[in-house]
Amino acid sequence: MTKSTIRSIAIAFLAVVLIATEAVGKTVLVGTCLPNLQTYPTISQAVTAVVPGSTILVCPGTYPEQVTITQPVTLRGVQSGNAASPVIKVPSGGLTKSVVAPANGVVMFFQVLVQGTESGLVNISNIAVDGKSSLNQFLTGWVSGIYYQNSSGTVSHVATYRQRGNGYGFGIFLEGTTAPAKTITVEDTSVHDFDSEAIRTNGSPTPSLTVNIVSNSVISSNTFSGNPVYGGIDLQGSAGLVSNNRVITHPAPPGISPGVGIAFASNTVVSGNTVENWGIWGLGGSNVVKGNMVSLSSITASGSNNLVQYNLIFNGGGINLSCDGNSNNVTHNIINDVDVGITGVNGGDVVTPNSVSNVRIVSSQCS
Repeated sequence: MTKSTIRSIAIAFLAVVLIATEAVGKTVLVGTCLPNLQTYPTISQAVTAVVPGSTILVCPGTYPEQVTITQPVTLRGVQSGNAASPVIKVPSGGLTKSVVAPANGVVMFFQVLVQGTESGLVNISNIAVDGKSSLNQFLTGWVSGIYYQNSSGTVSHVATYRQRGNGYGFGIFLEGTTAPAKTITVEDTSVHDFDSEAIRTNGSPTPSLTVNIVSNSVISSNTFSGNPVYGGIDLQGSAGLVSNNRVITHPAPPGISPGVGIAFASNTVVSGNTVENWGIWGLGGSNVVKGNMVSLSSITASGSNNLVQYNLIFNGGGINLSCDGNSNNVTHNIINDVDVGITGVNGGDVVTPNSVSNVRIVSSQCS
């Protein structure tokens, strides 16, 4: 082998190493709070510049921008000194960027969009998303703080708030309509002061989206005022786990619903949640509703083959079954201070034993 051949091979090998090194994700910084990292002035510039698999650290501060993420990355806020407060805010000119939500065709204005990463993970943590803007009420579409569209990942230790202004404001919106099926986890997150729903999912066709909604705080309004919202946590066209969340949708004027606390279709486990006002509503069958505490409201299991056990219901509407459903197991619940303990009971439903006290009617059968 000649020297020139050896040199050519060495150069080619070095080029391959450089390309491989460039393709490996790296860590960069938005802001200047940490040393020895490549820095960017905005989050948008950072997510555009990095390669897939990179980690983008965000310094405390205010970032008035709309962020679009189209590749697998980790976006994480960091603490600097005594501050741990990176906040994405609405730009001064309002929300001008939008996409079409594929499940129902509406226009979605977003603050953070995670789009089309498919099985690649996008993880967002330790960042707040503030939707306050006097211009939002003039938008002709929906508004979301964080919007996952056909992407998987985790949202954790995030705060989204003030996504409102036109009656269709969502703190976090999760949507999956393509194969392979997507999985998204939302955990340890605070969502409040929205005017439609805190956490909403859309999946079509089912089961294109599986979600895990765990240990979050949902409060429709921190001021205990304002117009009633549509709901707290709403799973449409998706299945999964809704566990250990605290959900409060405030009382509305007489004759107006305060919004459903937790709503879902089929094949969902709803456990360990604390819900006030219009409580837990299962629209389909084969659900597990277990160990929840509901006050000023009820638990509804509309379909068949539902397991409703070990729930505590106080000062509300008891447990409501559907007369066109069957084979539901409603046992070991504590029901206190309601009008009717269990409604819509069919012959195939099991509704004993339960602890029922201070009710006018223990159970009502379907005719």
